[in-house]
Amino acid sequence: MVPCMATPEGWVTKELIEFYRPFAKGGAGIVTVGDSAINWEHAMDHEGQLNLGDDNVKMGLDDLADEIQRYGAVISVELNHGGRFANSMNLASKGLKPVSSTPKPAEIDEFFSKLQARPQEKWKKCQSLSLTKPFKISPMPQADARTVALKWL
Repeated sequence: MVPCMATPEGWVTKELIEFYRPFAKGGAGIVTVGDSAINWEHAMDHEGQLNLGDDNVKMGLDDLADEIQRYGAVISVELNHGGRFANSMNLASKGLKPVSSTPKPAEIDEFFSKLQARPQEKWKKCQSLSLTKPFKISPMPQADARTVALKWL
């Protein structure tokens, strides 16, 4: 799960800790902090992502781990290197480029370059896409959260 609640520098916030607390408190056996960048300068996917390439994030991660472990859960962190899927527009604003094992451009760059070549009316139509049916997210009962977590252990 990716809440996008880290600071602009990629550090843990109180809001991030508050986001993950209910999973541990609800009985999950393991809580995974999702999509955490290991190469902030060249492989960050999006804003609000944790920056594991900076030692300053350690104190916040300690606080997050303590909070999750307080309820008997184990913490794990999903490591991420955006590669060619890194947010190239965000990186370009800082004078950087994504680093990848392939010279092929990022799909998002290809998508936007195709959109820019379209007539203006089609661009407006793409911007106005929305969900046609409302959807509801229901909270998971405590027993279900524990059962799901245990199935993955």
